Amino acid sequence: MKTFEVCIVGTGRAGQARMRIAKNHQRIHHIESLSVRELGVKGIQRHLESSDAEIVIICTENSLHAPLVDLALQLEKHVLVEFPLVNSVTEAERLWALGL
Repeated sequence: MKTFEVCIVGTGRAGQARMRIAKNHQRIHHIESLSVRELGVKGIQRHLESSDAEIVIICTENSLHAPLVDLALQLEKHVLVEFPLVNSVTEAERLWALGL
């Protein structure tokens, strides 16, 4: 059975909830948690570029969803993002095109 490395971006309530769920999932063998407030988007980018994480779960404030999804897709990671995906249809269409 394939297992996955996961990176959770966001350490607030949503990030903590995802962390609890991921810790108990049999197909996840490594989990890391990153704080945007501590690292900033550029720090998250540097970390993800060198990370073996295949899945990125984004649990940040809504205004950061689009840039973080964009970053993760550019790095060819699988992405799960909290609601809402983005704040505009234009952003959603641009990100959808990256994920195809």
